[in-house]
Order: sequence, then structure tokens, then C-alpha cells
Amino acid sequence: MSRSLEEECGVARRMDCGPSSRNAFAGDPFALPQNEVSSLRARSMQTTLALGAYAPCFIFILVLGLFTYFSHSTPAAPWLAVMLSADLVVFGTWPAQGGGRYRQRVTSDWLPMLFGVVALISAIYLGGVNAAVIEPWIFVNRLRTHTDVLPTDNAQAFQDAGVLHFAAGSKVDDEASAGFRWWPQTFCAAPIRGPDEGTTLAPDAAADASASSTSAELGFWAVGMNCCDSRGGFACGDSVDTAALGGLRAGGDTDKFISAVRMAAAANGEGAAPQ
Repeated sequence: MSRSLEEECGVARRMDCGPSSRNAFAGDPFALPQNEVSSLRARSMQTTLALGAYAPCFIFILVLGLFTYFSHSTPAAPWLAVMLSADLVVFGTWPAQGGGRYRQRVTSDWLPMLFGVVALISAIYLGGVNAAVIEPWIFVNRLRTHTDVLPTDNAQAFQDAGVLHFAAGSKVDDEASAGFRWWPQTFCAAPIRGPDEGTTLAPDAAADASASSTSAELGFWAVGMNCCDSRGGFACGDSVDTAALGGLRAGGDTDKFISAVRMAAAANGEGAAPQ
């Protein structure tokens, strides 16, 4: 038995019933009325704004702080935070797509993920920059300072050094330096010699020294970037100042400096300490 429109919709006519409403949603029996769709879109936009504003800021501050202050003491902690943050960005902000009564994705739904990715990448880069900036401070304030060090001493005994003050008369042998080219940078290294040591070995002496290089390994080197020639011409920092007798521990890309050390040692027929 058919029901009247008043019986179906009630005395106060509802907007989501009646023949016109049935015709509007005939193609999708699960479709929401227009007023509920608008409310759902408004709530979704609020969620999008919350995720796009608060989550990226939290991720940026967390990852930036961990890279800045913990990359030296606990290197695994920043990268663990990166993995967890990436998981949050990808799976926590991925916009859901529904069919039927749920709305389709729109461009703004992807903004939280975009902001999260930008925040994460920026935090990693800037955190690395900050860590490099404060590294000298860590060497001075958190590691040991050794004084009256002779360049002929065993370098293994000073592995915990942040600052070294060499004995009077010690000098940088700028002519025995070498530059390791790793485009676009040149990594320079020159041996530090004691008061009683000579400078660059003569060719015949270098040949004799190469046979016994293990007994005369050079453990202390002055290093720098883009301040030397391929061979000789070392002018990094205060190395040209004969009154300068101290230096900070080398940080950053030490592998390239080690390559420069080995090149200089080999070019002069000398040996370099393992570390």
C-alpha cells in the first residue's frame, strides 16, 4: 500500500525525502544528503588544517633538535626519529578515499603529507648544518685538552683529544703537503714536525725512508679545505703563523682528509699512522 508524501516525510517537510530527493539520489542509494555532505567536508577541512599545521611543526622541531644535539653522542637517535616521523607522515596523513556515501579526495587532502615531507627533509638538512656548527664547541668543552705534545709522540695516546697544544718549536711542513681533489673541494693535509725534525725529505732520503716508513710514521697532521696545491703550498688557517702551536680535532668528512694524509705521506716517502 502506497504511503502519502505527508506520511513519508512528516508534517514538517524534510529536505532529504520525497520524490525530488529520491530522484536526486537514485544513482547512489548510499549517497548523503547535501547538507550532510557539506558538514563532512567542513570537518575534513578542519582535520586537514590540523594535520597540515601541527604535525609538520612537531616533526621539524623534534628531528632538528635531535640532529643538532644528539648526532655526536647518539647518532642512531636522530635517524630513528626520522623513520618514525616518515611513518607518521606517510600513513598518518594519507587521505582516505571512500565510495558511495563518502566524498572523493580533493587536492587539499594531500597538503598535510606535503607539509610533513618538506618539514622532515628541512629538519634533516638544517640539523646536519647545526651539528657541524657546534662540533668545534663540543671538541673544546666535551673532549680532553693535551699540552706540550711532541709531533713524534704516538698519536694513539691522544685519541680522546679535542684540542692539542704542541711543544714549542713544532711547525707545519707546508711543502710536504698534498691536496686530495674530490670535486668541488680540495682536502689538504700537511705533516706537523717537531723542533728537532727537518722539513720535506730530499728525493734520495725519501727513497731510503720509504723502506722503513713503519718506524717513522707521522701521527699528527694539519688539515684544511681548498687551501693548498696538489703538492705543497699549504696555507690553511693559522699554519703560516709560527707562533700558532695548537689546533682542534678534525671533524666533518674525515675520510677525505685521511686520503690527503696518505697521499702526502706517500709522495714524501714517509708513513702515516693508521688513524
